[in-house]
Amino acid sequence: MILAAPVGLGTCSTALFWAYCAASSQGKWLSVIFIYLLGAYALFRLITAMSKTQQKPIFARMEPAALKALLNTRNFFHVSISAAALIVLGFVLYHFIRYFISTSCLEIYGGWDARFIWNLKAKFFFRSPAEWTGMFRNELAFSHPDYPLLLPGAVAWGWNWAGKEILIWPALIAFIFMICTGLFILWHLLASTNPWSAFLACSYFWVAGAYRFWGPTQYADIPLCFFITASGGMLLAAVRARENPLFLLSGLLAGMAAWTKNEGLFFLAWIVLIFFAALAVNAVSRPDKKKAAIFFTAGLSIPLLNILCLKTFYAKGGDYLGSGRTAAEYFSLTFKSADKTKAILEGFQTYMTKINDWNGLWVLFFAALLIAGFAGWKILLNKHGWILAAAVILTNFGYFLVLHTTPHEIHWQMETALTRLLLHSGGLALIFVFEVFSSFWPETELRP
Repeated sequence: MILAAPVGLGTCSTALFWAYCAASSQGKWLSVIFIYLLGAYALFRLITAMSKTQQKPIFARMEPAALKALLNTRNFFHVSISAAALIVLGFVLYHFIRYFISTSCLEIYGGWDARFIWNLKAKFFFRSPAEWTGMFRNELAFSHPDYPLLLPGAVAWGWNWAGKEILIWPALIAFIFMICTGLFILWHLLASTNPWSAFLACSYFWVAGAYRFWGPTQYADIPLCFFITASGGMLLAAVRARENPLFLLSGLLAGMAAWTKNEGLFFLAWIVLIFFAALAVNAVSRPDKKKAAIFFTAGLSIPLLNILCLKTFYAKGGDYLGSGRTAAEYFSLTFKSADKTKAILEGFQTYMTKINDWNGLWVLFFAALLIAGFAGWKILLNKHGWILAAAVILTNFGYFLVLHTTPHEIHWQMETALTRLLLHSGGLALIFVFEVFSSFWPETELRP
């Protein structure tokens, strides 16, 4: 249920993109009709599945075991801790919603990127279907024509459905992704650890200064954070539970991350590497490896097809891909720039330790990594927590390398972008931190 709205928005974006590719002038109504048909089919499948008497009701099957344990336990202390954490979560959620609404009302058009990149592209879709490819013109280079189109497509689809540019719709999309990211963190920890850990982690996410600031701006970084968090979390859940449909979801979410921003392409490469590493170390049982690979690849396929079409036929240039620089130039920029490497390392240290942005999240992450290692690798290996740790480390290591190749002055680039880059893997880092520390709580055992 938490995945429904974000995946639905990604699906709407995909439908709109292909409708415009097929029949640009008729793309508006084609995309809306297709989603109506797809929604009717999904509803039919859901009703059919729930009507089968041999299966438990779907909501009973999805009920987290940790919640059952909370409701059935007689341990007053554990119940009190969880109740207090739930009260904290309610208080945080109330104030977060008030903050989000007030900030969005003051800046209903969003920040700079929302106005001149994401919503600008959405206006091409809505206002001029026959000339929608105008968004890729060189005269609009400031809007990064090569950027993927999940967010503009989702915004434009809502405008097409309503028949006008509803100002609240982009802000509502931003709100959906912020809420669903927090709820996904809550669900994952509620299902795998204990209630108080889940409630506090979700609260931590909604009070972190970086997420509170960037959430209402309508930038694509929060949607990207959601898809990265959900993809990594679903891959871990798939490995622990050994359920092939979860591999399908992980692949789909990773593909949607790539369809959200160019940075998502780097995450896609890392998550594919982690997936095959999990197969190699026998985290997935031998008979199921082939099925897992098929399901994971099937999930990736449609979003990847979107990107292939975009990069091949419409947006062939960019700051990095299609920039004209050779592999030798990239190698030289990455590995032969000692001064730039030093500046980037100092930048990571400075921006990761900003207390107003992170409340110590990255300090806690590295502490959890050390503790997990010294605690006999119980979580990292036996419970496959290395999947989360690897996704966080590789994602930020990729950004570390890419920053060497930026065409802009490095300090300016980090000042404008590094905090937003750190947003992307923060959700996975938060899950890892709470899984590690809650494992030392009495009567807590990580579950699939």
